[in-house]
Amino acid sequence: MAAEAEWRSVSPTQPRIPPFSVFAKPIQKSPQDDREYRGIKLENGLEAVLIHDGKADKAAASLDVAVGHLADPDDMLGMAHFCEHLSFMGTQQFPKENKYSEPKTTGHPMRLLLPQTPIITLVSPRLNYPGHWLASQAFFILRYSPLHNDSRRIYQLSKHLSKPGHVWRKFGTGNRETLSQAAKDLEAQGKLPLENKHGLAASILSANPSAIPTSMTSPALSDSSTSSETEADTEEQWTLDEYLKELPTISVEDVNQHANKILASAKLRLLVMGNTPKAEAIKIAKMSEAGLVASSASSSDLNERALVLPEGCNLIKTGTIPNPNQVNSALTYYVRIGSVADRRRRVVGALLSQILSEPAFSVLRTKEQLGYIVSCGYWSLPGAPESDWSFPSATERGIRTVVQSERTPGFLESRVEAFLNEMKTTIETMTPAIFQEHKTGLGKKWTEDDKNLKKEVLRYLDHINSGHLDFYRDAIDAETLKDVTKEEVHALFMSHVCPSSKTRSKLSVQMRSEKVKPKRISAAAAGAFEAQVRELGVDVAPGSWRKVLSDDTPAVEEFKKYWREELAGKGEGAQRVLESITKLVQEYPVPGEGQDAVQSGATYIGDMKKFRARLKPAEDLGAMIEWGDLPASKF
Repeated sequence: MAAEAEWRSVSPTQPRIPPFSVFAKPIQKSPQDDREYRGIKLENGLEAVLIHDGKADKAAASLDVAVGHLADPDDMLGMAHFCEHLSFMGTQQFPKENKYSEPKTTGHPMRLLLPQTPIITLVSPRLNYPGHWLASQAFFILRYSPLHNDSRRIYQLSKHLSKPGHVWRKFGTGNRETLSQAAKDLEAQGKLPLENKHGLAASILSANPSAIPTSMTSPALSDSSTSSETEADTEEQWTLDEYLKELPTISVEDVNQHANKILASAKLRLLVMGNTPKAEAIKIAKMSEAGLVASSASSSDLNERALVLPEGCNLIKTGTIPNPNQVNSALTYYVRIGSVADRRRRVVGALLSQILSEPAFSVLRTKEQLGYIVSCGYWSLPGAPESDWSFPSATERGIRTVVQSERTPGFLESRVEAFLNEMKTTIETMTPAIFQEHKTGLGKKWTEDDKNLKKEVLRYLDHINSGHLDFYRDAIDAETLKDVTKEEVHALFMSHVCPSSKTRSKLSVQMRSEKVKPKRISAAAAGAFEAQVRELGVDVAPGSWRKVLSDDTPAVEEFKKYWREELAGKGEGAQRVLESITKLVQEYPVPGEGQDAVQSGATYIGDMKKFRARLKPAEDLGAMIEWGDLPASKF
């Protein structure tokens, strides 16, 4: 950073704060930058830049560890990526998994793996914490997800075309195959997988915890499923299959006629933002209107309206993934909360969604390892973009859970419902302090300042395009939130979300992979087989095969190969036991494999057009606020 002479030593008198040095010279910055900067260096060599922004409404921290996947050992490709995943699996100071996703952080943490430096936010991972072995199991999922992402595949292909032997060729994502054998070798030596001879050890994530902020906030990230068929949520919206059927019949003349029709019957809604006087904004609007013919239709015809699910419904739409090589199935699970016109319910629903979001990720992804893509949040109908689950132009709100997994979608739905049933107790036993943390976190999200002009423009434009003109919605909702009680949240959960509710409105979309996968051995099948081996008089420690196969549900052929070698020379009885494996696989299937059973009490959707025709459109809310000073337009 600079020569030692440029640093001034500081010996704090406060307890638990170690000595450090401060950069003594002025830090160069832009004349337009009014933030204050301070450089510090700890005795262990860690350097940090502290930035004070008087206008900021959140705190943020970022730690750049100077080693990335280019430093991966050749026999443990993906180690840096593995360490990145450990960053949210608990630390020595904060052992709880997903600590940074708690409501008091008012946001979601962000991890970024770069070739040379993974940017992460936690320090001193607990290597003896069971969560880390759950993280290792995540590489079973990672083995597949990058292979079916075109950008990942192209990226890895470009790396592989580089000079043989160069570090850039390394497979930075990693998977179980690239990590497991070296880990087994190290375990046999009595070492943890992260403490290896190459020096890429747990120490690369260690830093002085008293000098690093212990919470971080960054924009929320979300993942979406790869399901190809999405249910239409408005009167005039179609599925991809319906679009594809029409595409071959469309001609150039059809496109030209459609364009002329749009220009001859136009409706405009405009927003002018920035340092523009009202008169100039009106002038810009008139220029936009010039040459267009106004439509005779009402302005309300521009407003999209969702189709409302009937009360008490349990609907399922099934389909297959078109890509025959896609190993993952997908589930979208939606329950209706209600109309956005009901402000109180809208706010209570948002709070309930926040309470469900982090536990859904923790249970369904981290603990149950259902899939790499898992999300749960407030969902808007119609027209919600992936980046905003509280789209202002919506007429309906609900809570949506998405899971992408190798398991069957019916099994995924059963696990989502099991999770929701568990959340009943979680909400009932939630302490006032935790409940208040959720309220405070949500309130801060609604009242935070726009970070740039683009965000401000989009916020206003969404309300304009919807026709609601409810520009102060977030601020008013934040005030409404202040006196929302836990009893209200619990009541809404029981009536609109809990699977046992007779009044909730639920729709799930189950997209099934058609790719044939290798049969695997379930824990029950393995246990039954081991019992037969013991009956032969062979002394077998329960689960001893896991140390070699490194998988709780290994492929049948791998399992057979292992036991064929173990039982070699044990006589005819051993052969008979080996032949029983096929039958055991059928008797004790891996949960989530095979065919889904028809769900009792559910209505399966057939023809989409007939289904949509039976649904009623949501109320056209129009302008929810009358401003009275908007300029008139010929449109």
